[in-house]
Amino acid sequence: MQLADAIEEFVTGYFSTHERSKKTRVAYHTDLKQFACFAGAEATLDSLQPTLIETWAAHLREREYSPASMRRKIVVLKVFSSYWLRKGVITESPFWRVQLSLGRIRQLPRALTEVEMRKLLDQAGR
Repeated sequence: MQLADAIEEFVTGYFSTHERSKKTRVAYHTDLKQFACFAGAEATLDSLQPTLIETWAAHLREREYSPASMRRKIVVLKVFSSYWLRKGVITESPFWRVQLSLGRIRQLPRALTEVEMRKLLDQAGR
């Protein structure tokens, strides 16, 4: 099965049985099409191999994607391959042999809640 056809069939099948927002559906479709473009026009579902996934991750890193974006794209690809594994179209997940380190996600600072602020001021007053 051509990768492009598998993507279209996945988007239709997966989102008919999983409650996700329209934004999530569009993001999954976009990420998978981006992967297919990287893999090449002749790529098939069988060409979804660990080496190709690792090469794509390296390509994303070279393009300076953030660790969070890279992680999301890899997770989408993992869901995609799991879908085809469950359907019996592929016999093994390519992720069983993938080794990736995508870097750390920087956590943004957050504001304290009113309760946390009161406790902090309470302790400082003691």
